[in-house]
Amino acid sequence: MRDVPISGVLGRLLWPGAHWHTKRTRRSFEAGRPVVFAGAVLGDRPYCAPWAGLLHARAGELRTCPDRAGAPAEPHPLPLERLELVLVRARLRSDPQAIAGHWRVAECRDGRARVLVAAAPGHLEIVLGLLRAQQ
Repeated sequence: MRDVPISGVLGRLLWPGAHWHTKRTRRSFEAGRPVVFAGAVLGDRPYCAPWAGLLHARAGELRTCPDRAGAPAEPHPLPLERLELVLVRARLRSDPQAIAGHWRVAECRDGRARVLVAAAPGHLEIVLGLLRAQQ
């Protein structure tokens, strides 16, 4: 029997359209259209914020819009060329609460600083593709 995270099962039961929405977002991105999805970029860099927000992705570019008030804010570009992907993992209890329980986490390094990029598993695949394309 395959191990399935309980958060994934609960997520599909509580919001059955989430998987469909994630697949549609990925297809849009693969077709060359810019996409926006919930995520978090956490760490000690100017483009990071201590809370979740929106990630804007397009070919070769990822921006974070960390405004909590919901007001339009200028998205901050992530320096993909400087981010080194270290590890992809599930959320840990020790991670900041801004990371939702069902999200996946990409641990990166920007110089000596640790940067966590987190999003729903399907959306994190978009982020990982952008990071790998720059390396």
